[in-house]
Amino acid sequence: MLFTDIEGSTALLGRLGGDRYAGALSAHRALMRNAIAGWHGREMGTEGDSFYVVFESAGDAVACAVEAQRALAGYDWPDGEAVRVRMGLHSGEPARHEGLYIGLDVHRAARIAATAHGGQVVLSEATRLLAESRLPADVSIRDLGFHRLKDISAAERIYQLAGPGLGEDFPPLKSLGAQTSLPTPATPLVGREEDLARLHGMIAGPGVRLVTLTGPGGVGKTRLSLAAAAGLDIAFPHGVFFIALAAVTSAEVMWKALAGSLDVRVEGRAADAVTRDLAGRRALLVLDNLEQLAGADAVVAALLAAAPRLMVLATSRRPLHVQGEHEFPVSPLEVPRGADTEAVAGCAAARLFAQQAVMVRPTFAITADNAADVAAICARLDGLPLAIELAAARVRLLSPRALLARVDHRLGLASAEAGRPLRQQTLRNTIGWSYELLAPGVARVFRRMSVFAGGCDLDALAAVAAADSGDLTGSDPLEVVAELADVSLITVTEGTDDEPRVGILETIREYALERLEQDDDVDGARRRHAGYYAAAAEQARDQLDGPAQLTALDWLVTEQDNLRAALSWSLGTRAADPAGDGQRTATGLRLVQALVPYWYRYGHIPEGRRWTERAVDLAPGDAGEPMGRLTHWLGVLSACIAAELGDGMRAARLAGAAEAIRQQAGIPIPQRDVALLERFLDPVRATITRDAWDAELAAGRALTQHEALVLLLSLRPARDMPTRP
Repeated sequence: MLFTDIEGSTALLGRLGGDRYAGALSAHRALMRNAIAGWHGREMGTEGDSFYVVFESAGDAVACAVEAQRALAGYDWPDGEAVRVRMGLHSGEPARHEGLYIGLDVHRAARIAATAHGGQVVLSEATRLLAESRLPADVSIRDLGFHRLKDISAAERIYQLAGPGLGEDFPPLKSLGAQTSLPTPATPLVGREEDLARLHGMIAGPGVRLVTLTGPGGVGKTRLSLAAAAGLDIAFPHGVFFIALAAVTSAEVMWKALAGSLDVRVEGRAADAVTRDLAGRRALLVLDNLEQLAGADAVVAALLAAAPRLMVLATSRRPLHVQGEHEFPVSPLEVPRGADTEAVAGCAAARLFAQQAVMVRPTFAITADNAADVAAICARLDGLPLAIELAAARVRLLSPRALLARVDHRLGLASAEAGRPLRQQTLRNTIGWSYELLAPGVARVFRRMSVFAGGCDLDALAAVAAADSGDLTGSDPLEVVAELADVSLITVTEGTDDEPRVGILETIREYALERLEQDDDVDGARRRHAGYYAAAAEQARDQLDGPAQLTALDWLVTEQDNLRAALSWSLGTRAADPAGDGQRTATGLRLVQALVPYWYRYGHIPEGRRWTERAVDLAPGDAGEPMGRLTHWLGVLSACIAAELGDGMRAARLAGAAEAIRQQAGIPIPQRDVALLERFLDPVRATITRDAWDAELAAGRALTQHEALVLLLSLRPARDMPTRP
């Protein structure tokens, strides 16, 4: 089916006048009918300056359109005017009705023709497939992308005939929506409703021309950019284009990739051809994966400078640092809190897990039986969409509970999907893609950051990760943090002291630790970490009784994970101390002595007793005063636990022994700590009668190893209770 009409016929009539316009119209009809007859076409309708013609062959229809356009272009029109005819072709199987053809294909053909400009021949995908092998030798087909047509729901991919006498450069098609090359995602976007609304608001902001979506690998930057661009075709009538640049490694190749995606004919420099093509267009470019491209910033800056109406939506693990750039950080999905079935099912990360799981197990649903397991899986995967998709694919073989038992090996999660880029086939590949972009010194700092738990401040990063780091030693740690944040391997938040606090997702930390163990001195990094936090904990302990008490307490609460990591490493077995010099254990003893007042005063008594027992076990026999201090505190903490359990006898014995040890060793203890112990013991002492006490002593009940250790001296006198060695 071929539909044609004269572009601007009313204006042409006004310029030529009635008589000369009638002559031009007659000439137009004669030229058209000559071509139609030559290629076996049949007129189905002619009204005014339009034709509706059908052909049995798509090849004949294309040849007819080419011949007609060339004849029209070569005709000597009155007053030097140009009669420009737009033409549209579509192939289908309309139904016959009263000598005419009816059906959606007829309407589609008319709508396609209506998108064209004078002198232009456009055709549908169906016609291209049928006619491509029978094109005239000097005619080619140019892809104009997908377009939305009036009253037709599905987008239509439209092509243009190109060649001598057919014209080359036309304005964008007059469709409802823009020319677009956006790929169609396989699944709906999940959990990004608020992000999408904020991103659309940013793009629509006054003067905004460059928005860069940043975030760690696998967080869903590409998917979000596609969803945002899909709703912007009307705002950008000259085209919405998606250009994948993951395989591009230089600015020159990037220009060529842009030319290919925009279907720009290159004669000379690709940069000149692309900027010339975009100069006057109100278009949107979605530039995907720019982080590995050293010259991407210069290319984007040149595009924006050459095309004042152009908008760029970029995805990158690092910002481009181009003037006027608006950064849009993409965070992991919200993970479920708790195990309530309804709450888990409504959470973004769990919704994505369920969507992906249903694809491999159609009967899957989040239920009361598996909600807690799904929530735990999403939390362990840090809410990273790629990680969740890879894990959910294993529901084909594993229940959520069985999957949870294996998800600690998250870096090895792999995809079986054909077509997924290599960098996204495992989490290890995804994170490694960013890691390989780092300079050697910055990569060394990143590896060593894996020894931190729960993040760190800039001082800790400088002392632990950047120490002895060659070219970075002595550098401003903020510069190193900026490098790592640029490639989205770390997060930066505001700490309680308003200073930057550097964090790292557990999935990424696991990768960094792997690289630390392979390529660096892991023991040296852990030794510096434990030593730094031992010294910092000693300073905090000294501040707990002074005007800086609240600052010290904030620090102790914030750094609990780091302190526990330092304790776990330093209080390992003696065999695990490769230096063999006892420094590792000595650091652990310093940590316990520094932290025990905090544990005691602020409700961490079971944890404090556990670490203090471990320290006493590992302390050397000649530890001297530190040993006395540790055994004293072990007795105090044990007494508190016994008191909480209502075991008055044991609490009194342990407290008495602890006090005796303190007095003999001359250990200074703040009066507030002595008074606190009295408050612990008073309720249980009141329950002990002298008869019960004498019976306890007469029974000679055996003590545990640690109780015997703290009873080295004597029981403390208490009320009318007797003492004995």
